[in-house]
Amino acid sequence: MNNPLETIDKIVWELHGKIAASADKHLGLNKYDLALFCDRTTGVSWVGGGVYEIIASYLKSSGNVFVDPLFYLALGFIAWGSYSLKRANKINEQHYRDEIEMFKKNNGAVQVPKFSIIRPINLALGAWVYAMGKLTFYYGSQIDNISLKNSSTAAGLGSILLSITYFSKTSADYFRSQITPPSMERKPSFLKRMYDYVRRPKESVS
Repeated sequence: MNNPLETIDKIVWELHGKIAASADKHLGLNKYDLALFCDRTTGVSWVGGGVYEIIASYLKSSGNVFVDPLFYLALGFIAWGSYSLKRANKINEQHYRDEIEMFKKNNGAVQVPKFSIIRPINLALGAWVYAMGKLTFYYGSQIDNISLKNSSTAAGLGSILLSITYFSKTSADYFRSQITPPSMERKPSFLKRMYDYVRRPKESVS
């Protein structure tokens, strides 16, 4: 593994493996539960980012948003986020079924992970969008014009939310690619297991 980005990919993948192992041990959540949470976070972040960008467009254009390209871009963010939320569970289930089929086809052997530069690049893009959002938010707070100041603040917050989509979507891929034999038994829902975890008796300390 000569490419530094592939080395980074392996390190981050191993970190997600430790998180997945801890979640499974303490919460009873498997890698697909974690991936689904990340996918839903991605959808919510798209929608939230789009809402803030619409606010920024409205303030910047003094209410005449239909002449501002940012308004239509923000609508696209919201539409994509809503679609992602609607499809998250179905996509996760498809990955689950595909892994079981591959597991059976390979006579119980799990697939060796493949490392590449794609995921580290996505994380770097997320960091860049986050930094741009922070800068927009900071410099916007220095503007005297109230309308432009609020517009820049909203745009900065929107960019910060949109940056989360890079991190959460990439994390979902890291979780799904962990090497663990898929369970053939269906577990209770994520919310049901979280409820059972909260309600279970705590171990007494002697």
